[in-house]
Amino acid sequence: MSSLSLFLARVALAIRRVVLTLAGLVFVAILLLVGLTLGLILLLWALLRGRRPSPMNLRWGRGARGMPGWATGRQPSANSAEVVDIQAREVPAAADAPAPALPRQPR
Repeated sequence: MSSLSLFLARVALAIRRVVLTLAGLVFVAILLLVGLTLGLILLLWALLRGRRPSPMNLRWGRGARGMPGWATGRQPSANSAEVVDIQAREVPAAADAPAPALPRQPR
């Protein structure tokens, strides 16, 4: 093989490597854009329906498997005056309201 053909082969390989790297970066950018767009659409859909989206828990690791207070190592409050009790009361059942109709089962 001559040195010219060897040089051209190396240049072709370098060009191919650059093109494939750029194609991979474009693919990843498109996937990221689709994911962000889908997340925004789902967020807007939830807000339009009147349901506030719940916050995500992104704590990974050993502590995230336990109870919520255990994961952060927080101690209970020493001041018990912060606890607020409520007065419980019974709500009478509505005697006039008809029982809800159950859907009919297909036979």
